[in-house]
Amino acid sequence: MANNLRARAEVTLARPEDGPELQALLQDWGMDLAGEPEEHAVIKVDGRIFAGGKITWLGENSFHLELLAVKREARGQGLGGMLLLELIKKPWAYCGSLLNGKFSTYRVTNIARGEAAGFYRQYGFRHCLFSDLAKAYQEQCDGCPEREACRPVPMIYIQEVS
Repeated sequence: MANNLRARAEVTLARPEDGPELQALLQDWGMDLAGEPEEHAVIKVDGRIFAGGKITWLGENSFHLELLAVKREARGQGLGGMLLLELIKKPWAYCGSLLNGKFSTYRVTNIARGEAAGFYRQYGFRHCLFSDLAKAYQEQCDGCPEREACRPVPMIYIQEVS
């Protein structure tokens, strides 16, 4: 089933009418929409959303992956990796900016839940310090009541374009 599901998967930007389905997926993981639905990338299979994520341009050559989630019943089938690779290989295409992707180097940061840090490492992210994140994200986890259970890990991905 995994290959079949992945073979039919399409990465696209969400549409406004995808909002309720995307929001339900995110809320199942304790997250919510970060802005409008169409600011999120999604994986659809047969018109249904199986994964969603949002990446934000921070200026110059820097991006931040704000969230990434896969439907529980579709975990382990490669959809999360498929979406993550698409987002980090072409972040400018999914962040609502007018960038053309002509960078010699760019970076993508994120804050992974502790249990997800290994997943991100598989795709080239490495641990960094909260102070390495853009100012808007450095204190994001401070005072969060879920911090102890979440065990947030700041991470960075650096891509050198040849």
